[in-house]
Amino acid sequence: VHKSEGEIINFHEGPKRLYYHDMKNRSTEQCLFVNTVEDNLKHFSAQDVDRAKKAHKLQMIIGRPGNEDYNWYIKDNFIKDCPVTNRDIRTAKFIWGERERGDLQGKTTWRKPRQIQVDHTNIPPAIMQHYRDITLCVDVMK
Repeated sequence: VHKSEGEIINFHEGPKRLYYHDMKNRSTEQCLFVNTVEDNLKHFSAQDVDRAKKAHKLQMIIGRPGNEDYNWYIKDNFIKDCPVTNRDIRTAKFIWGERERGDLQGKTTWRKPRQIQVDHTNIPPAIMQHYRDITLCVDVMK
């Protein structure tokens, strides 16, 4: 990996074709660590997690609005007698992240793919004479 500052970070292939970077000679200031849901759950009580699950489930039931709209619905009491609070929504966002696949599927637009340019190459006559009786089979998958 070539960084913008000119530094090169080398990755090595492991035994199962998974690439890794040896962190022995790097300081912790240069590292980015990944948060997991399991680690995020440790920050909250069982009651907070249960309320966040309810907030997350309700968000899916009402059509997966973005967190900003969802907070607005709850704050302005658009969902009558709703047990979910804005704090529960923030907790759910912290635990599971901003978006999920189902949310993005409904909000992304289709773009026309760019046209593929095909270059044709003429086969030399000597090769055509020698390999005249060849059947070429191609399987195109969409």
